[in-house]
Amino acid sequence: MKSTMSPRSVVRLPGGGAATGLDEDPRVEDSVPAALRVIVSHPAKQGNVYHRPRAAEIAGMDVRFLTGLYFRPARFPYFLLPWLPRTLRGRLMQLLEKRKIDRLDDDSVVSLLGPSLELALRPTGRFREWGNAHDWLASWWIATHRRSSTPTILHGFQGSCVRTFRAGRSKGMIRVLEMTLPPILDTALLGGVAGEPGDPQASELAAEIKEADFILAQSEYSARTAIVLGAHEEQIVRVHLGVDTSCFRPREHERMPGPVRVLFLGGTSRRKGIHHLLEAWGTGGIPGAELSIAGNRTSGWDAPAIEDFANCRLVGFIPENRFTIALQNADILVNPSLSEGGSNVIYEALACGLPCIVSSNAGSAVRNGIEGFVVGVGDVPALRSAMQGLCLDSPLRERMGRAARGRAESLSWDRYAENLAVVYRRLARPSKAREFCLNSRF
Repeated sequence: MKSTMSPRSVVRLPGGGAATGLDEDPRVEDSVPAALRVIVSHPAKQGNVYHRPRAAEIAGMDVRFLTGLYFRPARFPYFLLPWLPRTLRGRLMQLLEKRKIDRLDDDSVVSLLGPSLELALRPTGRFREWGNAHDWLASWWIATHRRSSTPTILHGFQGSCVRTFRAGRSKGMIRVLEMTLPPILDTALLGGVAGEPGDPQASELAAEIKEADFILAQSEYSARTAIVLGAHEEQIVRVHLGVDTSCFRPREHERMPGPVRVLFLGGTSRRKGIHHLLEAWGTGGIPGAELSIAGNRTSGWDAPAIEDFANCRLVGFIPENRFTIALQNADILVNPSLSEGGSNVIYEALACGLPCIVSSNAGSAVRNGIEGFVVGVGDVPALRSAMQGLCLDSPLRERMGRAARGRAESLSWDRYAENLAVVYRRLARPSKAREFCLNSRF
C-alpha cells in the first residue's frame, strides 16, 4: 500500500536541521508544490540506494524507482524459488532479501530488464558497462512517458545518469546528481604507481555535472570535487548518509583482554590510503596496540609485506555475518582513504561506538576532536600522532566512543528519510532552491 501521508505535510529536520543546516519553516508550506513526483534511477549495486525512494514514499510523494534486480517474491522469476533445491533456495533467499526494503511499495519499482543485466555484467566486474546500460534503459523509459504537470525530481547517481538527465531535461524535470565516489584529481597522492592512475571517470562525472541542476554531496570532499569539475556552490546540497543503529551498536560483552585493537577496513589499495597507513604505523608499530587490515588484497600491490611491520596482521575479507562482530571487537577504526563520498563503514563504526581516525578526504560524519580525528590526506605524521594519542589514552577513547554512538543515533536511516524529503521539497521550489543549497552544511 502507498503511504497515506499528505503530500503537503511539512517534514522538519530534527535537531535543528542536522543534515542541511536549515530548519523547515512552516510559513513556506504554501509555496511548496502541493504534489511532488520523485524518480530515482540506479542499477542497485549499493543497498543503501533503496533509502532514497523509501524516503520519498514515506513523505507521501509519487515515486518511481528505476532499477534492475529488485526482489518481489510474488513476481517472475522470484515466485519460482520454492521449486528450487533447499540448499540453493536458502543461498538465493539470503542474497535476495538484501535487494528489497520495507516501506517501499513494490508497485513503485520499475525493474529495467529485471536481473538480466546484473547477471550478465556484475560477475565479470564490468561495473562501468553496467552503469552505461542502465543509463540507456532509464533514459528510454523517461523518453517514452508523457511529460507530467506535477513537479518532478529526477534523482540519478554518478556513473549511470548522463543520458537519463538529458531525457529528463526534455521533460522539464529537476535533475539531482548524487556523487558516490569522487575521483582522485591529485594523482601525486597515489605515488605515481603504475596501474593506479588518476580516476579516468573524472571526465564522465564532469559531463553528468553539466547535465545536472543540483548536486547531492555525501561529504565535503565530494562538494569540493564537484566544484573543480564544473559545479557551482549554489548547486550543491550537502546531506549525510544514514546508518542502521539497531544492527550496528556497541559491544555488550566485556572487552577481551589484549592490546588496543586498531582496525582498517577497505582492502589493500592505494585509493584507500594503505600506503600512508603502513608508513604511519611504522615497522616498530605503536606500543600496546595491534593493527588489523581487513579486506581483499589488491593485485599488483607493491607495498612491503605485512610481516615486516610489528603487531600488524592481514585478516582478509570479512563476510557479512562477521562484519558487525569485527567492528564490535575493535577499539579504533582508521580510514586514511584518498577518496570517499559517504563511507558506510565509517558510519557503521560510529554506531558501534568506535572513535574514528579519518583523512580529510574520507571525513564523512566524523568531527575532529569529538568522535575521533580528521587528519590531512597523506599527512603521515598527523596520522601516526592521532593513532598514538588514541591508543595510549583510554579515557579519550571512551569519551570519543560515547560521542561516536551519539553521532550515529542522530544519523539513523529514519532521520535520513526525513532530511531527504525536505531536500526534495526545497529543490522543487525554483525561487528558493539555490539559497537552500548555499546554506546547507555538514
